[in-house]
Amino acid sequence: MFRIIRASLNSLISQAEDPEKILEQAVDDMQQDLIQ
Repeated sequence: MFRIIRASLNSLISQAEDPEKILEQAVDDMQQDLIQ
């Protein structure tokens, strides 16, 4: 699970998006991982 989160964060950071959007996406990803 943590590898998935790390991969998601790395891909988001590499896109150089708005930090707030990156954080929101990371939280969404973590919540989806917890649900599954």
